[in-house]
Amino acid sequence: YNLAADQWWVIGAAKTQGQTTGTGTPASIALFPGGYAPDGSAGNESAALTNEASTAVATTNAPKVFQQKLLFDTTTEESWLFSFLTPQDYVSGGTLRGIFKMTSATTGGIVAKGSQVSTVDSSTDDDGTAFATVTTSGTVTVPGTQGQTKAFTITLTTTNMAAGRKIVIFIGRDTSDVGDDAAGDMELVALNFEYVIS
Repeated sequence: YNLAADQWWVIGAAKTQGQTTGTGTPASIALFPGGYAPDGSAGNESAALTNEASTAVATTNAPKVFQQKLLFDTTTEESWLFSFLTPQDYVSGGTLRGIFKMTSATTGGIVAKGSQVSTVDSSTDDDGTAFATVTTSGTVTVPGTQGQTKAFTITLTTTNMAAGRKIVIFIGRDTSDVGDDAAGDMELVALNFEYVIS
């Protein structure tokens, strides 16, 4: 990854101060590109990870721009996972902020969904965890021009979330929601976890 001057490595992710809103001092961790797939069994289908080359002509003395993206189907419920330690400066909050575009659709909406599960040391059976109540972005109208991007946010249920605890997060597309009616794949191109440090 190319890290900006105001970013540093934290538990394998890029962390930046000053990107969330609300009371207190905000911070964020870059989750995607990154993460891992579920096993693909029934009910645990995986989004497709691809590497996309820009359609633009490369700048002189530079390679083409390539970017990873996750493709979420329009009918099958698919997901992607992230696991890390909640930062030691975590105080409150827990929001996913993503950027997406569509493979083909220029009308309709998508609904993104997500949740987390946090492990309490010397208490939680880490082999038997289950996600907290799932929350969604609500319907987000897709960009009207092919190739353009748009943002969504998901406020997570923060049960047991605390500084220094292991956390697993999933992101998906809620194809069962009536508000998710855009045709074709939703392409996730960036995802951050945002929280408050004071």
